[in-house]
Amino acid sequence: RMRTLPVPSPLAGFEANEANALRYVRAEGHFLGPHCDDRQLSGDTLVNLSLAGEATMTYAHDRDGSRPPVRVRLPRRSLQIQTEDVRFNH
Repeated sequence: RMRTLPVPSPLAGFEANEANALRYVRAEGHFLGPHCDDRQLSGDTLVNLSLAGEATMTYAHDRDGSRPPVRVRLPRRSLQIQTEDVRFNH
């Protein structure tokens, strides 16, 4: 469906090189802590698919601690694409 959109896709030329299926259960205290995905292994684009439930991603700037963190709500069944500044500086 994205190939039929009249605007350039951020996924143009994207080829996945890794896939992880993770199950987080809030009631059991599961969470994904702050981290930065390997830049050489993961490449320029990260794609996250949230299937079962909504989540909140918190982005903190790596190099500028004076910038406040940004929280982004990811609804159930959402697709998140990270490129450029978000991919490499948060």
